[in-house]
Amino acid sequence: MKKLSLLIAVITVFAVIACACSTKGGTGNGTTEPAATSGDEFADNVPMDLKYNGYEFVMAFPNPADHGLDYQIIDDGSVASQIDTAIYNRNRQIEGRFDITISGLTAGLSDTQTSFFIDAILSGEDAVDLAYIAFTFSGIPWITSGYAMPWNNIEYIDTDRVYWNQSIIDNLAVDGKYFLIQGDLNWPSMISTQVVFFNSNVAKEYQVENLYDAVNAGTWTFDKMRTIAKGISQDLNNDGKFDENDKFGITMCYYGAVYEIGIAANYITVAQDDGRLKMNVDTEKFADIVNYAIDLIYSEGTTYIERYDYVTESKGIGIFFDDRSLFMLTGLGTGDHFRNEMSDYGIIPWPKWDENQEKYCTTNDQWGLSCSIPKSATNTARTGAITEALCALSGRLVYPTYYEKVLSIRNTRDEESKKMLNLIFSNIIFDPGIAFGTRETYIPLNKLVKDKSNNLASWSAKYSKKIQAQFDELYDYVKQNYN
Repeated sequence: MKKLSLLIAVITVFAVIACACSTKGGTGNGTTEPAATSGDEFADNVPMDLKYNGYEFVMAFPNPADHGLDYQIIDDGSVASQIDTAIYNRNRQIEGRFDITISGLTAGLSDTQTSFFIDAILSGEDAVDLAYIAFTFSGIPWITSGYAMPWNNIEYIDTDRVYWNQSIIDNLAVDGKYFLIQGDLNWPSMISTQVVFFNSNVAKEYQVENLYDAVNAGTWTFDKMRTIAKGISQDLNNDGKFDENDKFGITMCYYGAVYEIGIAANYITVAQDDGRLKMNVDTEKFADIVNYAIDLIYSEGTTYIERYDYVTESKGIGIFFDDRSLFMLTGLGTGDHFRNEMSDYGIIPWPKWDENQEKYCTTNDQWGLSCSIPKSATNTARTGAITEALCALSGRLVYPTYYEKVLSIRNTRDEESKKMLNLIFSNIIFDPGIAFGTRETYIPLNKLVKDKSNNLASWSAKYSKKIQAQFDELYDYVKQNYN
């Protein structure tokens, strides 16, 4: 629930939802050629003649509605922006193609949706066709509820396509079975994707090297960010302490940006091990990452850190746009609040751990949501066909609309930042230790930073067995119930 208020602040363009209703029923048996054509990466492979005779396709989301349902279900009277129009047109095209109606319902909050979803599922056959899961708090409970199905071998689902994210499929799989998938259908994941904003005025004042060139050359590293940041901090009023009245190298969001340090370093705290998820924190590299995080955040004056739950009231953002901070580390959607700010800024990816790291890495949080197929979806081929087509068409209509009309035009100030977005979105990484974290204490960096401690051994002794037991129980459940 920690990101709810951030996302409430991020997007304000959505209005009231009205569900389209019709009589349930109908099947489809497609035999003609699929829609895909050679060279078109957003053309799906679902046969074009599938028809479901007015079937109502129901998608279920966690509350509040403006974090999920309102991003995917737009009534004609609610169209208020270009992104609304794209979503509306996508849904109408899919409805016409399959002879269905698309509707939505909400069930529970991010940490309680499993029990509410089960109630919805039990309310009737085909009550829910596609479930959107907030994976951090509800991922494991959803899988072990007995009402989730793996996507493996669901007809028409092709997770190798460009519009599906491979990392969440590979990294969150259990015993080779993947219950949670994410793709262009989950376009709000862009909102919480972690990035680095930099203040152009401060960069010019301190003659900071061209950061775009550093990114492109592969020399934008953790050490470079820390070195630059430490050279900017100043106790402006000479009162012997650093607070919101001073100058910092970095302002930083506690949630998201802290655990992003590990992701950006291309480090996975819980890794795949022959179908099991195993703790991976007792390594020299992760100890170095922890030490780096503590130094970056608590070295005198380097970083101003706070929760960005209420973005418009953020002191850190105020510092940044008062030209008193060079870097701001937070979710990309925070930029939706920057349109009226006078100071220019740029957007670059999080740095690499070192120059030997092949790619820049980032992640998004649970409010990007993941897609799951519940056992109430009795016709899995129908769910697979519609979900695949929705994701492919989202990649063609919705995702690029938000990217090109909101992020690239409204939330950026220069052409270089627009090019950086391509790089940022090219490598979204999921760590089961974060995605399935269930609570803050189970995410090492967040807990250690909160406690101002770099004692990884102490954290590991206290929590590792508990976390591993959680993943062992998950594996055993899947092994026993999903053969």
